[in-house]
Amino acid sequence: MDSVVEPQSRIITFPQSKILYRSDTQAPLSVVSQRYQVVQPREILEFCRDLTEVSGFQIETAGVLKGGIEGW
Repeated sequence: MDSVVEPQSRIITFPQSKILYRSDTQAPLSVVSQRYQVVQPREILEFCRDLTEVSGFQIETAGVLKGGIEGW
């Protein structure tokens, strides 16, 4: 009978990185660098609103996917 070798689990730390979590569920979203700045979707939409008012463009749609990981 062949023996099965289980892979060993190990934790690798990256001191220059941190984990980004959702504020409502505390679910992890991504690993980011220390330089990462948190920006809320509302801030992005306000910026886009100001830009569209000046330029005459129009926002058709916006949202998030994958539990908040992907914004569009």
